[in-house]
Amino acid sequence: MLKVEGTTIRLTQGDSARIGITITTKSGEAYVPKTGDVIHFYLKQNIKAAQTTIDKEVSAAVMQLELTAEETKKLVPGQYVYDLELTKESGDVDTFINAAKLYIDPEVG
Repeated sequence: MLKVEGTTIRLTQGDSARIGITITTKSGEAYVPKTGDVIHFYLKQNIKAAQTTIDKEVSAAVMQLELTAEETKKLVPGQYVYDLELTKESGDVDTFINAAKLYIDPEVG
């Protein structure tokens, strides 16, 4: 089961997820990605963890985070934190979601 409320994501271990991404500019308008823009998704067990659990590039042209069943099956049920970061074609970096929560619920079967 996938549930998204604001920036909080809840997902059952072993499930796939496709989550649309939107970026809003400081003026409140939708950001339109440019050729060469890259989005990174970083998932950690907690904010102090030295290593990421999942580190993946998301196509700025598609604006959709995709987590595979294989990726989520490896996650231990519990709470994680994630960032979504935009690297613009100019090289500027903008972390537009910072230290948000992702919960993995245990699967029964």
